[in-house]
Amino acid sequence: MSFNKLKNILNSKGHDNLENLLQRAKDIEILNKFLIKNLDDDMSSHIVSCSLNKNGNLTVFCDSSAWLAKLRYQKNSILEIVRKKYPHAASCEIKITGNTAKK
Repeated sequence: MSFNKLKNILNSKGHDNLENLLQRAKDIEILNKFLIKNLDDDMSSHIVSCSLNKNGNLTVFCDSSAWLAKLRYQKNSILEIVRKKYPHAASCEIKITGNTAKK
């Protein structure tokens, strides 16, 4: 596919999904930075990623089963922190991920 064809596709009105996807990625990055900045260093170093959906469900991904247990005990504190910037946050779920690539 030529560059011009790709450019036309990306600029067409039928591809708003790409713009929405890019905005969602930016929103997730802002949330990740906010949460990590507001957690203590020990805890934040084990956060891999997090996301908040439109229903207010916060999902936090950590890097090990040991930290999974520790963070689950801190769910309410994590939710309170996130609510400072995202008041619609309603629940928090902590999960472990096999991908330990950091921010």
